[in-house]
Amino acid sequence: QPSAGQLIAAMLTAALISVGTVGLPGQVSFFASIAPICIAMGVPLEMLPLLLAVEVIPDIFRTLGNVTADLAVTRMVQGRDEAAEV
Repeated sequence: QPSAGQLIAAMLTAALISVGTVGLPGQVSFFASIAPICIAMGVPLEMLPLLLAVEVIPDIFRTLGNVTADLAVTRMVQGRDEAAEV
């Protein structure tokens, strides 16, 4: 069980890493963000490749949700612009 110090270190690491990995592709950002957090908590890194294989599935659904939301907002803005022109 991680100590309070390890949890605080992991939270600070996660906050800093999340800002720095915004533009990286999914698999690269997974390793770039999860590895330092694991190190801060003292968790072995040997299982990260297995986690990457499993993480691909939720990543697909996150991408699908993001694209769907982008399309919905674009359509709403487009509809508002068309109504304003009439």
